[in-house]
Amino acid sequence: VGILNLEGEMEEVTLVHNGEEFRVPSCLLEDRDVFSHVMSRDTWSSVLSDNDRYELCKLLPQETTASERDNILQSLFSGENMMFGNPVDQVWHKLSTGEFTNDIGPLLSQLRQLKRDLYKQNIQQYHINLIEELLLSRKRLIHSALDSGALDNIQSKPLKTTPTKRKRIHRTRSKAERHYKKILNDCRIECDLSPTLSSDDDYDLDETTPTNNEICLSEDQYMRMLRIHKKKRRMKQFYPELDTRGITLA
Repeated sequence: VGILNLEGEMEEVTLVHNGEEFRVPSCLLEDRDVFSHVMSRDTWSSVLSDNDRYELCKLLPQETTASERDNILQSLFSGENMMFGNPVDQVWHKLSTGEFTNDIGPLLSQLRQLKRDLYKQNIQQYHINLIEELLLSRKRLIHSALDSGALDNIQSKPLKTTPTKRKRIHRTRSKAERHYKKILNDCRIECDLSPTLSSDDDYDLDETTPTNNEICLSEDQYMRMLRIHKKKRRMKQFYPELDTRGITLA
């Protein structure tokens, strides 16, 4: 049943959704019984083609089996509450209120945006009022404590000071120097060198070269160092001192 115009034709209404226009009979928007009769399981089974059903099923969750999709369709057309209401009922509500028409749709969109802006303003005003109440409450507590003398015996705790950049650099340099001397001492023990002061002991970490380039080694110490070096070469073990690339006798 629909409303006929003077020419005996059923009146239609132009709707807009996602930028696309389509025309539907006006009775579909005015009579819930007509809408329910069209949006039914009988229409799905007897009116729609297999291709139509296939395309519409793409809108359903794809991780479901055939029986699960059938249960979803049954709940959809029966008006069952599906977590957040029934989608068919929601479509009818939007159609009946004119949300899909060119005249009312933009106005409803503006109304929703105004409601969101009003909500943000109310939240902002709530936070401003809350800060004012906190400041006034703190002021009253301070005055009350001053009048009662409760603040006379309060001792302030010293603030924890963080080391300055210069102290951190000095601490890092001292740590690096201790590590350097430990490595140097391990090398002396391995090479069986005397613990006398050498140029490496006088190395300044702030400079790029040692303060004294002369190396004092006896002939026996030199020969022993060569034998140890040759032994390490023969064992084919990795030692940093065996890497002589880029070193010349010049």
